[in-house]
Amino acid sequence: MALTVQSVLDRVDDLEPNYYNDEYKLSWLYEVELMLWQEIFTTHAGSENMTEPEEILPITEESGSAAESGSGETTGTEAEAEEEEEEEAATGYTQELQVGPPYGRDIYENWLKAKISQANGETGRYNEYMTLFYNAWKQFADCWNRAHRPLGRTTLRM
Repeated sequence: MALTVQSVLDRVDDLEPNYYNDEYKLSWLYEVELMLWQEIFTTHAGSENMTEPEEILPITEESGSAAESGSGETTGTEAEAEEEEEEEAATGYTQELQVGPPYGRDIYENWLKAKISQANGETGRYNEYMTLFYNAWKQFADCWNRAHRPLGRTTLRM
């Protein structure tokens, strides 16, 4: 069973009630997807057929401020973007995340809970969730490393 963006957001909202909108949580999910991509997937064989984080979560640093700045008039591109956002909000975020069960849920949910706790200034809870996150990360990284050959290494010739 695939792990979708919406399923992670829903579960985190149920388990860790918060007032942060989806834009914040999507940017935090993008961070962890990018870390997975750069630190695990692209360093080993097997990532050739995987989807890059930008295609799963098309988020940029300017995504929140671009819509807010301006004269109040919407151009065709801005209107189209607003329509897409409304459609996505109605249907949910159905994109599949890179890491599925059994490791993905612990990676993504604990990362989001940690970021929520960090934003709330709850250092103890942040530390607890980061410990759980790093344990899940390590388990996944170990599994990936056992199953995929590292790139960039040459064999030793004698």
